[in-house]
Amino acid sequence: MTSENGTILVPVKRVKPTLAYRTLGVHIAPLGCSKGAMPVLMESALQYCSLLTSSKLSRQEALTIYVQCLLPKLRYQPPLLCMTRHDCDKILSPILMALLPKLHLNRHTSRAIVHGPEEFGGLALPHLPTLQGVDKLKLFLGHLRLQDRTGHLIHIDMTYVQLLTGTSMLFLNQDPAEYEWVESGWLTSLWTFINGSKLTITYPLAWKPNLLREHDRTLMDYFVNKGLQNKTLESINICRLYLQVITLSNVVAANGQTILLSCKVGHPLSSRVSKLSWPVQGRPPNAERKIWASHLDE
Repeated sequence: MTSENGTILVPVKRVKPTLAYRTLGVHIAPLGCSKGAMPVLMESALQYCSLLTSSKLSRQEALTIYVQCLLPKLRYQPPLLCMTRHDCDKILSPILMALLPKLHLNRHTSRAIVHGPEEFGGLALPHLPTLQGVDKLKLFLGHLRLQDRTGHLIHIDMTYVQLLTGTSMLFLNQDPAEYEWVESGWLTSLWTFINGSKLTITYPLAWKPNLLREHDRTLMDYFVNKGLQNKTLESINICRLYLQVITLSNVVAANGQTILLSCKVGHPLSSRVSKLSWPVQGRPPNAERKIWASHLDE
């Protein structure tokens, strides 16, 4: 097209905005790390299934292509993402449905046999959720040992999640099912894998809250041990973050016998200002403040 003054106008095609960012081949979405990568990984998986199904590959050739070609492609992104086991199984399911017949097996063969170790009669085919967890753990431990820039960022993230959980013990060694109200992310997905694998993490540099008085305890340890529902714990924790308190000694009077009224009704104490860098938390609604006050009295 040409304008009135003779200038050539080039039509601009509108591009639909996407929430996924691509960095070094990793598709990361700000609202859930796996959402940007899932379509890409599924496309690779379905393309492999289509080619494998229509091919005349031998059993050994099909297995070799799966292990040496497809798996490295699928393993590149997940260590940097927050993919759940359901996400991994969604990618792996069509692959196995195409691969198992090529291995002279029924496509509905129990996955315990497909992924089980050879010494117990399994095929020992690599399991994508397990590979993701192992790769993520290697990345986590490697950078913490190096104490490089990424290691410092992981350390900061660990400190942040530790503050969110409010526990006096390293959160990675706790049951994540009791802390479902903690916002999800890369570190919490690793936490789930560590707990499911029954591993214990020792990290001397990890920050943990200090108990300030004799017989003191952290508030969230107390409430979690009471077996409260996750929704109730979430309301209590929101109030705790707003008040910027961690331990029982932060909310009781100097005599250690009485809960301070200001803390009970949800007003931060100007005389006890925390020196920690807390997440921004607005004033909780009245309903959540009532839950906080009722359980604080127990």
